[in-house]
Amino acid sequence: MSTLTSQGLISSSTSTPPHCWSPALSTVDSAFLVVVDALRFDFASTRLPKLMTRYPPAPGSSSSSTKLYKFVADPPTVTTQRLKGLTTGGLPTFSEITKSFSAGVLTEDNLIDQIHKKSKKSFMSFVGDDTWSGLFPTQFDEAHPYPSFNTRDLNTVDDGCLLHLPSMLRHNHTDLLVAHFLGVDHVGHTYGPNGVEMVEKLKQMDDVLVDILDVVEQNEHGCSVAFVFGDHGMTEGGNHGGGSDDEVTAALFVHYSPGCNLPTSGTVNGEEIGDVGNSAFEFVNQIDLVPTISLLLGVPIPFQNLGSVIPELLPLHKQSETTHAQQVAIALGLNAAQVSRYLNAYKKIASLPAKELEKMENLLSEAVVKFEEALDGDGGGGGGDSMAYREACALFKVYLAGVTDLGRKVWTNFNFLLMSAGLVCILLSLFPLGWLIVWGGGKVGLDEFVAGGLVTFHAILLITSNSYIEKESEFCQLGLVIISGCLLRRKGKGKGNGGLSNNPLVIPLLSMLHKLLVDGHGQDVALHRYGSHDPKIFSVFILAMIYMKSKLEQRKEVFLLDVLALLSLGASWLQKYVGEKGHNLALLSMAISIFCLLRKRTSCGNRATNLLVVVMALTGPSSALSALMMILQMRAIATCGGSTLVIASLFRLATRQIFFITGHACSFNQLQYSAAFVWRDDFTWWSGALSLGLNTFGWELVSTLMIWGFVLEKKRERGGVGMEVVECYGWITLLEVAGSCICVTIQCRHLMLWAVFAPRFCFSVIFSFYQWVPIVLMVFVKERGEGGKGDHKLK
Repeated sequence: MSTLTSQGLISSSTSTPPHCWSPALSTVDSAFLVVVDALRFDFASTRLPKLMTRYPPAPGSSSSSTKLYKFVADPPTVTTQRLKGLTTGGLPTFSEITKSFSAGVLTEDNLIDQIHKKSKKSFMSFVGDDTWSGLFPTQFDEAHPYPSFNTRDLNTVDDGCLLHLPSMLRHNHTDLLVAHFLGVDHVGHTYGPNGVEMVEKLKQMDDVLVDILDVVEQNEHGCSVAFVFGDHGMTEGGNHGGGSDDEVTAALFVHYSPGCNLPTSGTVNGEEIGDVGNSAFEFVNQIDLVPTISLLLGVPIPFQNLGSVIPELLPLHKQSETTHAQQVAIALGLNAAQVSRYLNAYKKIASLPAKELEKMENLLSEAVVKFEEALDGDGGGGGGDSMAYREACALFKVYLAGVTDLGRKVWTNFNFLLMSAGLVCILLSLFPLGWLIVWGGGKVGLDEFVAGGLVTFHAILLITSNSYIEKESEFCQLGLVIISGCLLRRKGKGKGNGGLSNNPLVIPLLSMLHKLLVDGHGQDVALHRYGSHDPKIFSVFILAMIYMKSKLEQRKEVFLLDVLALLSLGASWLQKYVGEKGHNLALLSMAISIFCLLRKRTSCGNRATNLLVVVMALTGPSSALSALMMILQMRAIATCGGSTLVIASLFRLATRQIFFITGHACSFNQLQYSAAFVWRDDFTWWSGALSLGLNTFGWELVSTLMIWGFVLEKKRERGGVGMEVVECYGWITLLEVAGSCICVTIQCRHLMLWAVFAPRFCFSVIFSFYQWVPIVLMVFVKERGEGGKGDHKLK
């Protein structure tokens, strides 16, 4: 131990060693990493009775061979990013969520590479989720990857694990074994966390985990340890990806074999320095597992690790006379040296807050001084267990926890110069265009003032508050009611309303009925959980869609193709309802609709309904009624008799409300991944991305086409507003992008930036893309003299 400081292993200076590790801490012969994907903490603590009965955990005790912790993940809570964190000890950035479906080779320093380099005799094996083989394609001596993206496949990965695990567990010289079960995660996506299917899957995991720990328990002479954990949790809807408590709180279950030399007393918990010490030991972060396993297996801690050693998980070395407090102090000291080395390297290429960095360096210096006092107190002989060692442990832990918090705050660098330049460009184009489109058409009355105020609030002010963003659907509904009420007030001053069909209150009423009557978007039809999935229900709405198409399409041959597409879609839903796949009929329906969509001399109304059939196929039977509601509502807005700004505002709020009603949200944990498997079993990037994109944003694209078709139809019939409504609608979209840019600039250091504001910004940008592209294309067509030639009246 005396060489610990003399060689500079614990030092706040720049003289740092090439690696941070110690053979004296290598106390484990083999480690088993068992990942139960999406194992939420309450699943482990209350729904694995066999495991908890045979191996009851004793948290807070270093002497117990079994422990259970809340295992806190960093968002985004998706498997690829979590596995990177669990092997490098680093914190993810928000941009990495774009790599959620593409596990490229991990090039950063990581635990797997360190074990692989340990010696020629080291042996590592893996079975389960193929994400591991994407990250580490050559490091495992034995690997059995299985495809992981089909969330409807509940058993393939788990069955593969059960097939290979028995022989892998019998290997005599395993340094690391990784088994990644995926069934719990897929059951959550398909059936939710509380169904009978989850009960059955957790029972299977309960039996498997007991069998694995029974093997570990047989090692009476050597030291083996099993880490059973979830890479993330799941929401009550069965999804994940965000930063809610249910998503970030997984479980970590640890069990040591009888051959491990566990300490009999002296738990280190930080109480020696008060509340600040206790709080540093309170949580177990997922990245904390990296330095812990590294030291247990006697390999260097990965260079960019920001996790801290878990003191309770350090057995004593059998040939060492050190006490547990001394061993923990050495481990945390090495850990702190590694983190300090990384910070020194990082601050050379990026800026860190000077005050925060100085505070961390002072904490580290204080911890080193305290550790040296402890060494002087026992003469370096390792026979003492002084208060100084415990205080040093607490100070090291506080330092490491502080650096982790600092990393979460500042890990993303913002180029405010380029951000400001981008904002200026958007604003310079926004305001002149807005004046010409919105206010250039005449005087502004109460209706225009109210509509303009509401869409401005929605585009700019609403997204500056995370609580407002979470209630965006309710605001859209309220906005529809208020603007429709203003229109009704103005109509009341005229000579009559023209009947219920021309009553503006029909617009918000249709949204209310839509939200009340339709459920089950993106859910498995075979579950039979939703009334909208019943063939007797969706068949009626398929026939209603055929009737709508008969009024819109006057060419017989095209109408017959439309009928074939809708009947094929209904038949595919029926096949899924009775437990069959229905892939071929779904593909036929989408192919016919796309063919009709791309035909020349086709009206915008027809193109919109053709595209709508594709979106319906990717959403499920519940979308049949949603499609009808959407058509009726868009038609009601086009004929409400409002001004350009009023009609465009109603279109904007109604379109966004449809996005929410169809089961979506501006959050990555509510993407309907089942869309990627509507017409095929296997997962490919191009088909999965296209299907998921149309499922999520296709309603916005359909809405833009409908606005064009209905507005131009009204222009021809009665005169009045026309193309300017589409332009105003596009301007409101641009206003929303500008508001999102302003918001994320202001809130760039907000606690909820990555959980709420950044996803909302991403969705705003994608919304604008899906709306402006068709607008620009349609303007181009109109300028060439083709606009409106194929438009027919929707009677």
